[in-house]
Amino acid sequence: AALQRWWRGTTGAQILSDVDDTIKCSGGPRGGGVDEAGYRKEVYPGTVQFMLEVARGSQLSPEPPKVRLLSARPKKLGFLKMTPTSRVAREFRRVAEENGLGAWGIDFEGS
Repeated sequence: AALQRWWRGTTGAQILSDVDDTIKCSGGPRGGGVDEAGYRKEVYPGTVQFMLEVARGSQLSPEPPKVRLLSARPKKLGFLKMTPTSRVAREFRRVAEENGLGAWGIDFEGS
């Protein structure tokens, strides 16, 4: 009951996410992950939209918190080199624009 009361009043949630095999397919062992089923570096369909929906919450916040990306091995994988022009960042921007939330996306400052 307490969780339901909290959720009804919330404006959304802060999303923390890994990238490889969570947002995009790593392509398998050479890519650092385990998913060999998809195309290497392909963004999984619906993943970014799902993150936006959770971030907006039940009240459909017009200013949901940006997603913070995490990695267990950021330096080894070059994770910190992700830029606003990367494939993943472009997908976040596309989904934000489709939903009229141009300012939403990846938190490059806090990730």
